[in-house]
Formats: sequence, C-alpha cells, structure tokens
Amino acid sequence: MVRVMFSGRLVRIETRSIFPEVLKDLGEGYVLFSWRDGEDLKRAFIFVASGRVIGAFVEAVISGYSREGNNAIDDIETALSKGLVKAFEVYEAEVGSILSERPTLAVSSFPLMSLRGNEIQELLKLYRSFSGWLQIKSGDREWHLAVQNGITLRAHLLSGNLLGDDAVLFLLREFDHVIKNGVYRFFSGEGSFPVGSEVFEHSTSFLDVAEAIKLKMDIEAGLAF
Repeated sequence: MVRVMFSGRLVRIETRSIFPEVLKDLGEGYVLFSWRDGEDLKRAFIFVASGRVIGAFVEAVISGYSREGNNAIDDIETALSKGLVKAFEVYEAEVGSILSERPTLAVSSFPLMSLRGNEIQELLKLYRSFSGWLQIKSGDREWHLAVQNGITLRAHLLSGNLLGDDAVLFLLREFDHVIKNGVYRFFSGEGSFPVGSEVFEHSTSFLDVAEAIKLKMDIEAGLAF
C-alpha cells in the first residue's frame, strides 16, 4: 500500500470552500485531499507558489499506482468536478525544493474549476478574484481569456482566429448562446496567447455584461429588491 507524503506544516482544513478559494492566501505550499473511487482510495497533492499551481501528484492507495505532473491532472479534475472531495488540507511548504528534487511533478497549466454557462452567480464570484486563464466553449466556438482579478488582459477566439478586443466583442455578441450552452473552465497559469491578443478597450466588458445579465435574472425572479 503506497502512502506518499511531502514535508510541510498543516495550517488549516477547509470543508466548505470551492477549490479556487482554498488556494487563496497560500503563498507557497500544497493542498492535500482524498476521495473514494470505487473500491480504491485516491489522494492528491496540488503544489502552489505565488498563487499559481505549479505541480501535481495523485496516488491510488489500495491499487498502488501513482501519476505525476500533467499525467495526474485528469484524475484530479474528475474528482473536483464531480464533487467527490469533501475536505482540503492546506500545508505551508518549500515547494521550490520539492519540485527541484522531483521535477516530474511540474505542470504547465492546471484546471481549477469548471462551470456551466447558466451558473452566472458562481461565474461572477470566481471571475472577480481570479487570476489565470479561462477557456469558454459554446458549440463549435472556443475562446481563451487571460484574466487578472476580473480584468481581461488577453483574448483569442480560436475558431475565427479573432484577437484582443475583437475576440471579446464577438464573445459578447454570442453571450446569449454561451449562457445557455457554454462551459467555463478556469486554469491556473498564464496560458498561451498569440501576438496581438492584448485587450485594451474592452478589458472590463465581459464582467460588465455578465453582471448586467445577473441583475436582469434577479429582477425577473424578484430577487433584486
């Protein structure tokens, strides 16, 4: 039976927060959590530095296999998206030293959370404080947005190869479809964006439109006043 541990100091246990909120205020360290997968028990370590996920490790305790780095992401994302994780242990640790000893733990990017388009309240709550990149898919269209605390820094519409403000404007024109059918995936990391994808005039437009739609929904439901 495999039981891997990494050095660190337990600072708190979270039982009600969503995963992106668990990472807040963790300057350098890792998050440990477990979940049941059939007859097996799986454990995951997510390594964080400067607010970014830089490493991952998952092990199946009973069957004895383990995966590191990008190979560990699918198992972890599935557990988080299905709500299988009920508690998170947050540790302070020298993550730089851990990854220098085991560079295979490193990840290029990490999915923090996935939301459906109609989960507008959860989307707004996360978007306002999020720093990383966001993938939005609706039908055969896919946008990538680089975001920092609610500000859109870069944008790319892959299918039409629109960049920057043009990509944001096209997203806003399609927002009714995105709200009904879209999926938002929030990633830790900087992402990869083409030259010319910088957003200037519409850096707050996505947030403004989403907030307006949320207010309209609240008014129609009689919740705004």
